[in-house]
Amino acid sequence: MKPYWTKRACCFLLAAWVCLPSLALAGQTPGGESPRPPLQGGGDFIKGEENVPLLAKGGEGRFPEDLFRQAAELDKQGFLDEAVPAWKKALDSRLDPKSAVVARARLSIAHFKLGQFDAAAEQALSLARSEPENFDANFNLGNIMDGLNRYAEAVPAFQKAVQLRPGEGLAYVGLALSHFGAGQPEQALAELQKVKELFKEKKNISWHRDASLMALQMKNFVQAQYPPSFSDLWLKNNLKVIRETYEKTLLNP
Repeated sequence: MKPYWTKRACCFLLAAWVCLPSLALAGQTPGGESPRPPLQGGGDFIKGEENVPLLAKGGEGRFPEDLFRQAAELDKQGFLDEAVPAWKKALDSRLDPKSAVVARARLSIAHFKLGQFDAAAEQALSLARSEPENFDANFNLGNIMDGLNRYAEAVPAFQKAVQLRPGEGLAYVGLALSHFGAGQPEQALAELQKVKELFKEKKNISWHRDASLMALQMKNFVQAQYPPSFSDLWLKNNLKVIRETYEKTLLNP
């Protein structure tokens, strides 16, 4: 079974003194959680020739899982204009509940990437309201709200995600950054302290180091040692990395 977060070291440089934390570790999630089970009906649809969407083979995708695969392939390849109606078509079929959550989340993300921000927010909010106890629904809402600079609305979404999956470190980082964007640096630093302890407990040395660095950078911004524009760019870059890292898990369960 694949790890929940794919292996990737994500780092941004803001001048010569800002280095973003890595957002992936090989073989385990940021918080040491077990990976999400494969989607029912969706499966590992990006592997192997046998999983190429039926439409790509010239056939008609008639079953929910086929429609899901077709939408996912279009999304994965970056054909977002085609992916949006494909996701909607899949959602009109009888997708199993887990796949339906993924489809709705991916639809909101596709709208966001296309600059259709009202549609992205509406879809993400609708999903979270209908699936209030679903980790992915809440994490996705936090990502979308942060991407729209609606940090105060992202905070409760990430708080719920943390509540639902307290061992998932990336949710704490998303919450900390949302607090920072909402002008709540004390709360942001408090969440980073929590996640540092989590990473220490899980013996995630790299993540522990990165969270410590992020906290130091936040303190420097609060003390006005750097222009506000630097902290804004730093925040947006961090949020983008979190958003993109998480998005990959929705097509690579």
